[in-house]
Amino acid sequence: MAANSNMNGTNPKITGLAVIGKNNNPLYIRNFTNQPSLKYHFLAHTSCDVLEEKVAPGSKNFDLYLGLLYIMEDLSVYGYMTNTRIKFVLMVTVADTAIKDQDIKGVSLDPVKHQFASYDSLLV
Repeated sequence: MAANSNMNGTNPKITGLAVIGKNNNPLYIRNFTNQPSLKYHFLAHTSCDVLEEKVAPGSKNFDLYLGLLYIMEDLSVYGYMTNTRIKFVLMVTVADTAIKDQDIKGVSLDPVKHQFASYDSLLV
């Protein structure tokens, strides 16, 4: 089975992405659907509270991948934090099935990496 498919063979769809700063302020929010963007702003701000709880001093979470943050309606919200405390929040639609952590970790960023590499080659 492919790394980005869940148990019944359907692929989860990424519907939104947010980048949260180290002071828990949303730096970038992107909506990949036709739904109003306000919903994704709300999800990003709600994620700030959950992220703060997960990375609070004294928490036993030492993994940069923060996993499932919460589920709201038909969206699952996942988090990842960099060493510089910048957080990435991924909003994914799923229908009645759970996405395994390895499926989210397996999301390919190759197209994004390729884009940055092409810009880098222009500068060098």
